[in-house]
Amino acid sequence: MNPLRHHAMRGDDLCRKLNASRSTLDRRMKAAIGRTPKEEILRVRFREVERLLRETELTIDVIAQQTGFAYSHYLQAAFKSAYGLTPGEFRGKEVA
Repeated sequence: MNPLRHHAMRGDDLCRKLNASRSTLDRRMKAAIGRTPKEEILRVRFREVERLLRETELTIDVIAQQTGFAYSHYLQAAFKSAYGLTPGEFRGKEVA
């Protein structure tokens, strides 16, 4: 697992780990990959959330915990904002 994915799942402070200011890290990542660290971390987390919703019967609480969201309601709100569906609705559509 690459360092960003590892830190995204653990929720580590990338700025501290890389010894860079947030603005420097944001600017460098945006130039390199077109996304800020926050956007990339959410992208990686959501990809794992999607996989867990498709491939497991884990509860939303467990999925939130495993993917670095502090609370399941944060995951649900962020997921709905990004996908227009709740995680439960996404899971239901994937099964159907």
